[in-house]
Amino acid sequence: VFTFKGEKIGVGLSDPQSNLHVSGNTGVVIQGSLNSEISLPASGKGTRMMFFPAKAAFRAGTVEGTEWDSINIGTYSIAMGYGGTASGEGSAILGGYKHIVEGDYAVVPGGRENQALGDYSFAAGYRAVAAHKGSFVWADYDPTSNANFTSGSSNQFIIKASNGVGIGTSDTNDAVLTIKKDENDEYLFKAIGNSDAENALVINTSGNVGIGTSDPGSARLAIMNGNFGIGTVTPNAPLTIKNTSPNEYLLYTEGYSVSNTSS
Repeated sequence: VFTFKGEKIGVGLSDPQSNLHVSGNTGVVIQGSLNSEISLPASGKGTRMMFFPAKAAFRAGTVEGTEWDSINIGTYSIAMGYGGTASGEGSAILGGYKHIVEGDYAVVPGGRENQALGDYSFAAGYRAVAAHKGSFVWADYDPTSNANFTSGSSNQFIIKASNGVGIGTSDTNDAVLTIKKDENDEYLFKAIGNSDAENALVINTSGNVGIGTSDPGSARLAIMNGNFGIGTVTPNAPLTIKNTSPNEYLLYTEGYSVSNTSS
């Protein structure tokens, strides 16, 4: 059933409420094929929704100029929101204000004035710039600054959050990173080099720290399988303390002098 009512066209109904009003359960199919020789049907500034089969690209929102002209539309790309340019192949802008996505298969999910310039990069928040391949950048909103927060190298994950980052908690005001886990004797932090427990640094939920071991047990600080240096980077014993200043204590505990450098 087709209905024509002034400037309104109805498909599947008799009283269309918009310029094109479709009613039915099988949906709408817009079909075509990639073709670099076909011209874009609409360009320049304006507000519109457009699927362009010749580039398998979708646009919806408002632009001020050439952001959605053919030269700035990447094959298989998506751009929605205000003034966004998604020129990379498979690039995506899912909403927001004046983003730029030049990298292939790069993404800006929203926010304001973000840039995903490297291939496979991700930028979100406010003025985040993923300038390198594989970089992930998230920046918080700072109303006092228009400075960008930019990646420094490829395959980098960086976050700017002035009130802290929380894992397992939202109480982050007094630290850059706050990690919380309620289970006893489980890891809060674990770093192991070469899959070897001797290269481990761990902190568990009881507050115990292990260096050179993945299991600090009940010790507040357990150091295993190596030498520990204070004042030196070349310890030659399980504990090496070095102080080159004469007549100063090497170790002082409970107000009792154990040794000094002049003895």
